[in-house]
Amino acid sequence: MFQPVAVTIAQKEITVSVTDAADVPYDGSEHTSDKKPVFINVVDGQTASITYTPAKGTTIGTYTGSYGDDFKVMAGDEDVTANYELKSMTAGSLKIIENVHQDEMHFFRLEGELPKTGFSALHPSPLHEMPRNISYKGTAWTLQIPALDVNAEIKMVPFTDGEYPVDWLGTDVGMLEGSAHPGEGRMVITGHNHLNTMEAGPFALLSNLAVGDKIFVTGKDGSMKSFTVYASEKIDADDGAALERIAKMYENTLTLLTCEDELPEGGYASRRVTAAY
Repeated sequence: MFQPVAVTIAQKEITVSVTDAADVPYDGSEHTSDKKPVFINVVDGQTASITYTPAKGTTIGTYTGSYGDDFKVMAGDEDVTANYELKSMTAGSLKIIENVHQDEMHFFRLEGELPKTGFSALHPSPLHEMPRNISYKGTAWTLQIPALDVNAEIKMVPFTDGEYPVDWLGTDVGMLEGSAHPGEGRMVITGHNHLNTMEAGPFALLSNLAVGDKIFVTGKDGSMKSFTVYASEKIDADDGAALERIAKMYENTLTLLTCEDELPEGGYASRRVTAAY
């Protein structure tokens, strides 16, 4: 007499992994990996899915993505997850590395004309539309200068077409591309003294800061870095060497830059450099 034989069909084992992103030199902005999960050993015609949060970070270090707990396999409209075992999950990482050309980037590029950080204090100045090849990235920080009642968001200003375009900062301030993380190198921030509407900009009273005054950079995570002013000088409008000299008096500095001495024919004759450590 024929006896039926029990047959056990084991769950098919699946692995899911995300490859590591390429190393990113530190530039002060937030970076996010664009790598996606890849499933191995899924039956043809079926689709596996799982929630994945990509690796992201701002400061130097290694960041790793993370998976959710909603693993699922579908065969058309049918849920066939029970036929599978999720054997392993490997999350991808993103590594932000030291920018070894940091000083070269933001000081060598400033040897020529310094950023123009002031509109007329007397007459409205037209502001043309920002070119498509320019964009300001947000950063994780805000700048506080209690003595001047300044509390401004810090944006990243890219080095574009041989200059740092700062016209569109408005009431924000701009960290020049190549600057260091606060307290971990030399950071250069520009801001307008006047806006194109004849209103005062965030650095309108920068010359009033005195040696010993405090400046703070606050992160969105609640961290705060304190700086103490050690120099405030008026320099020629395009004297990048003077800016470098002042900023490099100490290792980990914050240097603020704006325009000063408006000319009758337009433009400014000088720059105000205020440096803190």
